[in-house]
Amino acid sequence: MKRTKTAMLLSVLLSFCLQGCAEKYSEDSNLIRQEKESMVYSFADAFQNCSAKDYYCYCSLEGETMVLEYESMKNASLCSKPNCNHKGDDCIAHRLDGKNPMFGENCAYYFVDDKPDIIYDNDEKKQKLKLGSSLCCYDFQTNTEKKLLHVDASVSDSCYGWMLYGETIYYIENIYGVNRDEAGNDLSYGNTGGTLSLHALRLSDLQNEKLCDLYDVDKLTQYYPLTPNSGEVYMKGLFENKIYFNVCFVDDADGQNNPKYRVYPTYYDLNDGTYHGTPEDYGNIDFSSVTYCSEDYLVICKEGQAHVWERGNNQAIVLMDERFDQDTFSLTAFDGMLFCFDCAFDLNTKEDRKMPKLQGKSVVAKYGDSYIISDYGMQGNFEKIPAEELLK
Repeated sequence: MKRTKTAMLLSVLLSFCLQGCAEKYSEDSNLIRQEKESMVYSFADAFQNCSAKDYYCYCSLEGETMVLEYESMKNASLCSKPNCNHKGDDCIAHRLDGKNPMFGENCAYYFVDDKPDIIYDNDEKKQKLKLGSSLCCYDFQTNTEKKLLHVDASVSDSCYGWMLYGETIYYIENIYGVNRDEAGNDLSYGNTGGTLSLHALRLSDLQNEKLCDLYDVDKLTQYYPLTPNSGEVYMKGLFENKIYFNVCFVDDADGQNNPKYRVYPTYYDLNDGTYHGTPEDYGNIDFSSVTYCSEDYLVICKEGQAHVWERGNNQAIVLMDERFDQDTFSLTAFDGMLFCFDCAFDLNTKEDRKMPKLQGKSVVAKYGDSYIISDYGMQGNFEKIPAEELLK
């Protein structure tokens, strides 16, 4: 009963959180100015939705979507239905299947993929995989789900990231790569490779528009032959009205069965609707990755370097340390501090400070005068530590 009451409290909080300020570039400069009107901003990926100021949504080790309330440090299932066993399709935690949703006012948005069924094509006499995905909206006041739109021939997954900004959902459409036999029958599919593109779905009229392809499989394959079966694109979040991505693929250039995971960053500019970051020379890509992205900070890392942009500042702060690389997943930035493993870097002085309390931990949020930390590599075991205690 205690968990149910906590969950009900947390679901009520959804209607008050995730209210940000719309941001856009000034016509006279690159600085960001705050708009007067309020807009919803909610970003989620495979691990979390931490775009709210008062709570944190994450997938537990058991695969259940959970919510942590920062004030009380209590967590509970996202489902608030009394006596729910979280096993039926009327339960949002079951429907999410470990995904993290986008939150609107009193509701959550998410995609539910169709079960891939083999169908018989009467024209060509071939077996084909029928794929698709439905956009759903869950109303926390009525505990009911509504299907808003079905997308044929493709799927969308929170592991690639998705975002609600204002009245528009931005998501990555994945047209799976399919393996076929010599006769042209579909045998299997995989969630890597294939075609990935950015889409914008307006909630006001449910118009679904393709904005751009996110990588060129054919050009990458000329230099990296494993791309068709390994290519992926991950949305990382919104910074200064640009949506940032990591394009990833496996490289076995030496042909010695020694594959390396390669990454390069791109972004879609919401101001003018253009996509940037596609390599000019695919044979000499400057590999790096977006390791952290929030409304306040953007961090792009390569081997031994971290380039940090603060909101409103065109000049990147460059930090040098052997711990920085494209796989530094524990890196976060809050209030002029960059946290990486058990260290904190002061972005003003570039001072590197050891943080004993962060040994085996990572900072996931700043709440008031405290930091919220969690076990590194795990979603759980949260702790709230006052800033003066953590940084002393």
